[in-house]
Amino acid sequence: MGSFNVPFTGGINKARISIGEGINMCKIVSSWVVLAILSAASQCLAQGATATSTTTAPASPNSPTTMPASAPRVAEIRALVKDAIALKSDPNQAQAMMVRACELTAKLPPGSDLKTLIIEFDPAKGEMNHLMRPTSTEVLDEKKHVSPHIELCEKFASNTYPFSGMVDNGKGFIFPTPMTDKVLKEQSLQREGRVIFSVVSDPRKETRWKEYYVSPDEKFVVLQDSQRARPIEVLSVDTGKTVAVEAPKIYGHHYIHPFGFFKWDSDSKSFIVEISGTYVKGPGQFLAYRELWQVDPGSGKAKQVKRQEQPWAEKMKWDD
Repeated sequence: MGSFNVPFTGGINKARISIGEGINMCKIVSSWVVLAILSAASQCLAQGATATSTTTAPASPNSPTTMPASAPRVAEIRALVKDAIALKSDPNQAQAMMVRACELTAKLPPGSDLKTLIIEFDPAKGEMNHLMRPTSTEVLDEKKHVSPHIELCEKFASNTYPFSGMVDNGKGFIFPTPMTDKVLKEQSLQREGRVIFSVVSDPRKETRWKEYYVSPDEKFVVLQDSQRARPIEVLSVDTGKTVAVEAPKIYGHHYIHPFGFFKWDSDSKSFIVEISGTYVKGPGQFLAYRELWQVDPGSGKAKQVKRQEQPWAEKMKWDD
């Protein structure tokens, strides 16, 4: 891997993120770097701190400044993390050192100087590649009904790593507290136990996960690419066949593929998709637009039924 892209955990990151599968984490502005890592660290200390506090007499104004009791331990943890990053020749030992650093961090007393445990590295040099292995992996199965008789079943791999980290503006930052990501591996749409559509992760190419919108009569399912980068498809529940909804050539829309699902009509005979975007009408005239198109689920053919425009600077207010 030529780059290092990992999310935060500890309640900060809940999105589905895949490491090494072509999905890059969001770039976060520099002002968030320390804040986000320290938030994760604070949760770690709040949940895992075991050290007991002691009461000391207040220092007199003439007393020399004393080093916090946790300072030597913080310096030890920092050195341990740096040694683990440098130990590329023995990934197993390096990972064990990171695990130990996490254990020591969890025992730091409240008030410890956590900022010094944020360690910068160069992702372009692959300095963390030997540590990009989970210490544990758990398989999670989740199910939810997308209609009364159709169920979405998803399989995830929950991986735990011995550090939290991020990349920001070409710089990498890690902190010695465990990180867990949740990687989607399989999706299947089932009707009363029968699989009617499925997607399985393929490490050889980018996997296209779907969002599912079932018609009121449960005869059709709109399949929308989760990244809005591919045409919408309509699945026939009875036959298992799909048809693509081809969009017109239109400029200034917000997504790679312009159509986005809006709603099903109550009689299931059609559904509505929308296009939103901006364009320049004249000098200094920036307009936002929104179009609604009606789609026949059997053929995938679409026709425009509404278009609205308003000045781009105004808060978007559409009449539906």
